[in-house]
Amino acid sequence: MKKVAVFILILFLVFPVMAKTERATLKVNQSVQFFGSNITVVNLSPLSDSVLFCINNNREIFVEDKNERYQNFTVRVTDISTKQVTFRVENIEKRNECGGNCRNEKCFFECKRDIDCDDSNNETLDSCVARNCRNSIIPVSEEVTEENTEITGESISEPKLETNKSDILPATIVLIVIVVLLGLIVFLRKN
Repeated sequence: MKKVAVFILILFLVFPVMAKTERATLKVNQSVQFFGSNITVVNLSPLSDSVLFCINNNREIFVEDKNERYQNFTVRVTDISTKQVTFRVENIEKRNECGGNCRNEKCFFECKRDIDCDDSNNETLDSCVARNCRNSIIPVSEEVTEENTEITGESISEPKLETNKSDILPATIVLIVIVVLLGLIVFLRKN
């Protein structure tokens, strides 16, 4: 019975180590691929603390400082400005079906009318301007302005990926605890 309890404890401690976290800072129209998913920034809305991402050709809104689950990972937006967004993605299961080949083309296409840009999301204002769709996040208690609705035509450059050494610390502590527990098990068996 003691062996089963120790085994369950070890599994409980090892599971968080298996999750992998990636970080990125992107501008509008920039993309990054994490865990088999292509994540593109469609629009930033610092007034409502939210960002509109295109993930494998699906539009999703994420709010700043809130862990939100999307398919097999969680996304946490940590900083939104008018120019860029910083976020982290934590893989909690297997890779997505996309396999890194999704290009997010369905989120960006030429339009003729506002109805062509309907994203079926009540939290966005859908409009067609100069043959480009604008699906602007409607700010909470704020008027929609041209500044927070425009998707710029900036060229896509390489995203800035960050590796945070503080992500290693919890995993190291868990591994130390596991080694101590295994040493304790060996010691108890000998006595």
